[in-house]
Amino acid sequence: MTGGPRALVAWVLLSCVARADGRPLLSVGELKKRYFDDAERYFASIGESVEVTGVVAELERCAREPCAAPGHFVLTSGKGGPRLEVCGLPAGGVGPRRGQQVRVRGKMGRHVGGCPEKGTFGVLMHEETLDARGGGILLAGGSSMANQERPTDELLREAVKAGDTAKASALVDQGADIESRAYAGGATPLGYAADRGDVGMIELLLKRGAKIEATGDRGRTPLSVAVVGGKSQAVDALLAAGANPNTVDHDGKPALVLAADQGSAEVACKLLAKGADKNARVVSGPMAKATALINALESRHSDVALALIEAGADVIAAGSVGETPLHSCSDNPREVCAALLDHGAFLEAKMPDGNTPLLAAAQQGNAPVVQLLLDKGADPKVENVRGQTALKLAEEGGHQAAVDVLKPRSTIR
Repeated sequence: MTGGPRALVAWVLLSCVARADGRPLLSVGELKKRYFDDAERYFASIGESVEVTGVVAELERCAREPCAAPGHFVLTSGKGGPRLEVCGLPAGGVGPRRGQQVRVRGKMGRHVGGCPEKGTFGVLMHEETLDARGGGILLAGGSSMANQERPTDELLREAVKAGDTAKASALVDQGADIESRAYAGGATPLGYAADRGDVGMIELLLKRGAKIEATGDRGRTPLSVAVVGGKSQAVDALLAAGANPNTVDHDGKPALVLAADQGSAEVACKLLAKGADKNARVVSGPMAKATALINALESRHSDVALALIEAGADVIAAGSVGETPLHSCSDNPREVCAALLDHGAFLEAKMPDGNTPLLAAAQQGNAPVVQLLLDKGADPKVENVRGQTALKLAEEGGHQAAVDVLKPRSTIR
């Protein structure tokens, strides 16, 4: 089940016994109406005990990580409408049968991302909002979390997917929801068009008032979606319409970092030309503090790295574990490292483990870069905190070409 700050969950237990005194017994539809149609009511209900009855519509094994639950099942009222996804089968892994009427007891709660932990549940919109893998899509920002779509909304989705701008325009005139998030990944029509690189649809939707910064489940705006997909013309259209070039998704990655990850130098240059921060950093997660330049180097996207260097990106800024771009260049071509040095990279920078760029390149067995660093004056006798020299690291890794370069420079006098 897709998460996010507005994902709706509660800790639950399966039970076929009478409900506890004072605990309301609700159908799935009643639960939706009572707790989720009004955002203020939902947030006020955190911790409130409820009991829900419904028909098991689907059973599926959870393949998402991290997830402690052996599987999921989905409840409905038996007549379509809103759906309730339950994460976590009872003890022993024996779940309910499809078509079985069950009760789910628990407390209203909140979940903030990824797959719910074992014993949680969340209201989904309805069957048509499931993505291709069967995952649930939740609205992110609307006041109603489980409303049925109007017929025009479904027709608009078909028109957007078909790239039929004339039909899409007519349906918007008829009242179709231009901000519906019933598309793959919780995207709006504009986000979906950006993912497809459909410039005509992007321009039509923007002209009709689509929100250019609306986000999907991963917090990605249409621009970020286009960047990840490498849709250069869509990036052009969105930037020309005023999209924020420094938008950051829920993974903490600015658009420029996403371009670096994807290896699109063309897209990176477009973002830079529209004001993207050339030193954009990941703001959260395991790569927090890593710059777009470091990400490009770590991903071995040399063309993006060269574009960032030429744009004036900081060549000494340290990343998530104290690495500089020259450390991250250890598995890249010689010319990229040469460009870093030409722009002021520090030859003897040390990471917390004591590795210099030379030691990092030797560990990777990158003989051309080892040769370059030695020619520029790198000290081959420097040891890291484990007492290893560049030669020792190359020998331990079985990198004979690097060993051959280092041996003549590593004789202790």
